[in-house]
Amino acid sequence: MSIISEPSMSEDCPCGDGEKKCKRCGLCFPETTEHFMRHKRGKNGLHPWCRTCYAAYQRAHYADNQEARVQQKRQYNEDHREQRLIYSRKYTEEHHEEVLARKERYRFENKDKLAAKSREYYREHPEEMRIHSRLRRSRKKGAGGKFKKRDVANLYEMQKGCCCWCGKEMVNRLLYKKVPPELHSKIFTIDHITAVRRGGSNWAWNLVLACKDCNSSRKHKYVFSEWQPPAMLEHMQGYIVRSVILEVLWKLWR
Repeated sequence: MSIISEPSMSEDCPCGDGEKKCKRCGLCFPETTEHFMRHKRGKNGLHPWCRTCYAAYQRAHYADNQEARVQQKRQYNEDHREQRLIYSRKYTEEHHEEVLARKERYRFENKDKLAAKSREYYREHPEEMRIHSRLRRSRKKGAGGKFKKRDVANLYEMQKGCCCWCGKEMVNRLLYKKVPPELHSKIFTIDHITAVRRGGSNWAWNLVLACKDCNSSRKHKYVFSEWQPPAMLEHMQGYIVRSVILEVLWKLWR
């Protein structure tokens, strides 16, 4: 910000003793910090503009450079991500009740806004919402662990777009915000190798992608011992064995 130097006071200056003339509006005010900002290079250590003019300039400058300031702040937060996270955690711990009260007040005052935002997010991210809903139901049944959309995408690639149990080709629903009705019967479903009802977890290692027919016919049965896959993908057999071992180890560790 450029600072205009203090104007010289002529003999016909209307200001009296102990007063100072604002160089921007031309009005006289008492020469105190109540009416002028401090400035080490100004006359008597005061800024040449009165506080009202200085505040108006600041507002106009902020409005004209708002986008640049937002970008600068965003870049600063990105460059100092770790420091910001540490500060945020520390502040939340020290002001826990205050933060909770502020969040609750914001949710109460912005119910309609948050509801509209939630509906918009659901339309734009249907798979994430399906996963969130599935995890919520699983947690109610006592299942631990969680998976994300990228885990499902990795499974689809590993299975080469085919059902793990019968080898039938499936439609990748991750590519659609809204799957066309004619493809509903061909989209994949997420199947737990060890069913949640049998104590299975929601970790990615306990998941495979299966067609609707296989998922419906298998239900919560154990693979091989209680239910035989029609034509299981050969390259997935090692994955299934590894999953069973990891489930046992995870339960023992937990």
